[in-house]
Amino acid sequence: MKSSMRAQAAEQLAKLASINRQIEQKLAESQSITATIAKIDASLPLVEEGATIRRKAMEIQYGNHIAYLDAQTKLVEQQNERIVQQRKIVEVAAARQALEQQIEATFRENIRDPKAKVPGTKMIYGGLKDEQKANDLVAFLKQFDADGKKK
Repeated sequence: MKSSMRAQAAEQLAKLASINRQIEQKLAESQSITATIAKIDASLPLVEEGATIRRKAMEIQYGNHIAYLDAQTKLVEQQNERIVQQRKIVEVAAARQALEQQIEATFRENIRDPKAKVPGTKMIYGGLKDEQKANDLVAFLKQFDADGKKK
């Protein structure tokens, strides 16, 4: 019986650890995307200026049309890449939020009826059935990071 309970507890811990790893990966991905957007933002004015110079040179018939088109293509690509990266960061944030909600749902299941989660146990704690008290507990715990420090 004890080995079964230990196995179930280990399974729950492994599940939560996996979700936490995924959250960390999403955080790292978000930081990488933010850095890419910053890089695009830094280079975009230079690309715009180059395109403007090529256009003006072409208008006075000093530059060639191909160089102008190349500059315009590079400008459009940079602008579109920024849009793509902005969309990615929204997707990553949504995925991270879903993972955090999954952890919260698992926590709520565990505190609502722990005996049902680990059958055969002789624990004294009967669970937290009051939804408002569970909400208060979750709100309290959200004040702290994984290390127990206040956010």
